[in-house]
Amino acid sequence: MKTLTYLPTLLALTIQVMVSGQTQDNQAHKIRIDIMGPKEPVKMNYTNSNITISMAEYTQLLEQVNSLKINAKKLRDEATVVEIQSLCKQIQASEFSEKISLQTFETNRGIILDLFTKVPKNNISYTKAQSSYSESERFMKLAKEMREEANAQLTMQAKYGDMTNAEEKETLALSKQEETLNLLKGKISQLTKHVVFADVSNQAISSSFENLLVLATRQAHDIKITAQQLRLSALNTGPNQKMILQDEAAALENDYLAKQLEISALKSKVDYSRFNENRKAIALLMEQVTNENIRNKAADINAEAERLMKIGKEMREEANAQLTLTAKIGAMSNAQENELFAMGKQQESLQMLDKGSLKAVVASR
Repeated sequence: MKTLTYLPTLLALTIQVMVSGQTQDNQAHKIRIDIMGPKEPVKMNYTNSNITISMAEYTQLLEQVNSLKINAKKLRDEATVVEIQSLCKQIQASEFSEKISLQTFETNRGIILDLFTKVPKNNISYTKAQSSYSESERFMKLAKEMREEANAQLTMQAKYGDMTNAEEKETLALSKQEETLNLLKGKISQLTKHVVFADVSNQAISSSFENLLVLATRQAHDIKITAQQLRLSALNTGPNQKMILQDEAAALENDYLAKQLEISALKSKVDYSRFNENRKAIALLMEQVTNENIRNKAADINAEAERLMKIGKEMREEANAQLTLTAKIGAMSNAQENELFAMGKQQESLQMLDKGSLKAVVASR
């Protein structure tokens, strides 16, 4: 009897549970759990570890990765800029090296050709010297051809590579010239019983400073023009290229200032050399002039020249102690002005003594 009472009750409960399970929300929840499993944080499993991170942490990691990528690209761009600037400098240095080598080569060639006329052809020294001279000419010809090929290259890397090869050939050419000079001078010294080549050496030394001055002046002009062209080119380029061109122009402008200092120093050496020559000439003329009045006036003028040149030297020492290129150039300009005044006073003294010397000659006739 009790069993019959329980059965309807159990049946009613079972139907209720079944109906409840068939509602839309509960059915959807069950399907989601069956397919996706219970809602949990994202899990990343590795071989020997079990690391669990949230979506927020995962997003943060992605942002860090992107930031590192941007920084890496920026560093690569900066490295490219530095590499280009370095190559530009190296190419510029190589071009200057070429000019110096060619100037030295031409000077040596003139001396060598003069010495060849003083050495007999029927001896071993002449033959060896001629062979070395031919080698020097061949190496310099190869260097010039390599320079032409370098200028035709499309990339700076290739251009600099060819220029480096050309520099090696230029060095070999100058080395062979030195070998030729030593052979010729040695043979002439034997033939003339150790006669010193004073005339050849003095002539070469007196003109060397002037040659270097001409070369430095030409280089300064080229640097200035190149810097101006870079500034103009930068006006019509994108931001990155503009920065590269402006930096290169600024570097060249700084090189131009340094070259101006070099020019000033070379000018002073040329002036000092001429000043010493004039000093010797004045001393000789002083002995020839008998007019006491002319001699005294010339001596006073010459003393003023010596004073101005001394001040010029002191100014150059002060200029070298300056901390900036601009300040050095300013002080050097003042020194050079004093040196020019000194040279002018010397010329005035020389002219006065020269006239006095001519009058003495006429009077003696």
